[in-house]
Amino acid sequence: MPAEQVDFLIVTALAIETASVRRLLEDPKDLPDDILGSVPRSESLARYSIAVTEIGRMGTAAAQAVAAKALLRLNPKRVVLVGIAAGFPESGIEYGDVMVPYGIMPYGLVKVS
Repeated sequence: MPAEQVDFLIVTALAIETASVRRLLEDPKDLPDDILGSVPRSESLARYSIAVTEIGRMGTAAAQAVAAKALLRLNPKRVVLVGIAAGFPESGIEYGDVMVPYGIMPYGLVKVS
């Protein structure tokens, strides 16, 4: 458990997503279940404390179980679920766009194949 308060818990599904987030952290420290680091606050000398935890696969049940354990372990102020999403050019959504969901849907129900 971290000594300081965690400002943001970032939950990822896959290792490639975790690696992308880890590159943004300053002084990342690998723990058994998490990565701890920090990022600077905009226009401030203060920093946000960040914890990253990886689900290890896609799926609602796995996400719920891993996120629940991380919430108990880290007691973060805020939680953000991040991941790689395909672009939908016909809808004006391109690769790399930031998308904020209205809610979380079961992966199998919304997957486009």
